[in-house]
Amino acid sequence: MTIKLPERRYFNFEELISRWRCEVADIRHLLIDGKLTASVFIDPEELGYVEAMWDWEHEDAYYCIYDDIEESHEHTRIHKGFYHLALPHQTTPFDCLFSYITDTLNWQTTPWEEPKGKWWRLVSWLTLDEVVKNGVVMFSEVSRFETKLAEPEQPANQEKSLHPKERKSLLTIIATLCTLNKIDLRTHAASATVIKNAAEQLDLKIGETTIENYLKEAQILLGQPQQIRK
Repeated sequence: MTIKLPERRYFNFEELISRWRCEVADIRHLLIDGKLTASVFIDPEELGYVEAMWDWEHEDAYYCIYDDIEESHEHTRIHKGFYHLALPHQTTPFDCLFSYITDTLNWQTTPWEEPKGKWWRLVSWLTLDEVVKNGVVMFSEVSRFETKLAEPEQPANQEKSLHPKERKSLLTIIATLCTLNKIDLRTHAASATVIKNAAEQLDLKIGETTIENYLKEAQILLGQPQQIRK
């Protein structure tokens, strides 16, 4: 009699080692470096409770804001099922601990955006040995990793476009430095000459037109009046 068994959504680590023809040490390093995301099955009845993560805040990066375990009075039970380990805490070159879980596998967007999904902090942290023994890697995560591995590496000197928030931060720095040095953003041409001359004294090369364009953007960012010609 032939029966069709339900399809699994994951590999255990023995299967993954066989698939990639690698050693367990290779897998451990991928987990420590955060290049591969492992998932664990959590039963709230056995786990007890986890601590809710309730705040992500910062303009240019994300930070976890939470009380110490001893001082926290807010705990949130979670449903039984698979959760994904994030932000490994490296303890030695060959080991780490896991304290954060999330319900979203592809939680990481860019360093400039808040992570996706709901997050919790484990009261009892998981060791790397426990994860390798009892954890799994979802098919979709394996596919993502293998696809990324197959992509050709970009040349180290290839320029990448700036994220809007990154660009805004740099323009803010330009505007601040100009203000501190009494350089008027509204006089683009004159101010560009001053900056260009200062750059040349440092043996740096930059064109006046390029400087003017950035000064204009910084001026718009600050909401200053239009250009004053000098």
